[in-house]
Amino acid sequence: MEYRTHLENAYWDIIVIDEAQNVADRGDHQAQRSRLAKLLADRSDTMIMLSATPHDGRAKSFASLMNMLDPTAIADPQNYTPDDIKGLCIRRFKKDVKDQVSGSFLDRRITLERCHASAEEEHAFAVFAEMQLEMDFGKTRGTGQLFKTSLEKSLFSSPAACIKSIEARLKKLHQNITQTTSGIFACWRN
Repeated sequence: MEYRTHLENAYWDIIVIDEAQNVADRGDHQAQRSRLAKLLADRSDTMIMLSATPHDGRAKSFASLMNMLDPTAIADPQNYTPDDIKGLCIRRFKKDVKDQVSGSFLDRRITLERCHASAEEEHAFAVFAEMQLEMDFGKTRGTGQLFKTSLEKSLFSSPAACIKSIEARLKKLHQNITQTTSGIFACWRN
């Protein structure tokens, strides 16, 4: 970080982080924005983290957010209870604040629009519907469906978006294979 020295020497009364789900730890990888948030958490009296996006469901990534607010809140990031984060996390839904912001929420009007898909689009959708990914084998029902659903959504967006999603997935799989193969050869040489 280019400004790290300046940040380490500054102190704020309050820091507000919007879209806080983006600063959570993700597995073993710690993104630059996560490192920045942790640095800022130590450099302020108060930190408020906001998000309308649910976190990724992993106990450890949510714990990383709570520990930025109070480093002593969660001793074991894999095993904690709602009591451990009491007072740190407030979850409110639209219905919870509707009376306080009267007139601010417009009623949603939903209309169903229909259009005919081309034969090529129908064929592509059929391929996705019947597709069984290797990552689905031997796993519980529903596991692996997320990627198939992502492909379907990108197809509904545009064929170009779908192709981009497939190319990104292939690139990631290629990187994983390359890393695994390198690790196997490294072990074999030793």
